[in-house]
Amino acid sequence: PASIGIFDRAGLLVTELQVPFVREDTVTNIPNECLVIPGNVCVNTTTYVTTVTLPFKEGGYQIVYQRCCRNETLQNIVEPLETGATYNIWLTEAAMLKQNSSPVFQEWPPIFICVDEPLNFDHSAIDSDGDSLVYKLVMPLQGGTFAESMPQPPNPPPYDEVVLIDPTYSVDNFLGFGDPLAISPDEGQMTVTPGIFGQFVVGVAVEEYDRQTGELLSVSRRDFQ
Repeated sequence: PASIGIFDRAGLLVTELQVPFVREDTVTNIPNECLVIPGNVCVNTTTYVTTVTLPFKEGGYQIVYQRCCRNETLQNIVEPLETGATYNIWLTEAAMLKQNSSPVFQEWPPIFICVDEPLNFDHSAIDSDGDSLVYKLVMPLQGGTFAESMPQPPNPPPYDEVVLIDPTYSVDNFLGFGDPLAISPDEGQMTVTPGIFGQFVVGVAVEEYDRQTGELLSVSRRDFQ
């Protein structure tokens, strides 16, 4: 089971959920003529599903999952094998009062992209409530450690960001060389022309605003390699 921690605004643990495993899938790359390494390239995914009912709480809740570790071959962060990951979302007061649904990303990010070739990837999300969505690049968050690979329950907020290797890499230039990675704030279109071979971690967030009042309802984060 996956350990999901639910924390209040002060960072105190409200409850821990042991979420059952539901299914396993394989996300396979679309063939690309620039891929010259032998064998198949794929990502294995697992899905966990549960339902929890929470009372209204001033300040809302933060829902958190943590794991360690990131791939040792990542070259844009310091000590990647010792750098875990935190995946979280704020359940805001406004979202609870509105009985809001968070936006859902439509596609998996590409497993690999080709050096010196432009990428145009639709990283947009769909919101069933029709709220306004704004996209941005963000720093991935640290989580578990090599010694504590799957914290149960997850560690409380706040969470440190990963440490990028400065000055080559930054939130505005996750890949270091070539045309920098960018995402359009209104449409979620991701573009880049990478300039070197390597493996890199990237962070993306979508902010959801009430279509009538403009109030922030949620921030959904995703990071990937």
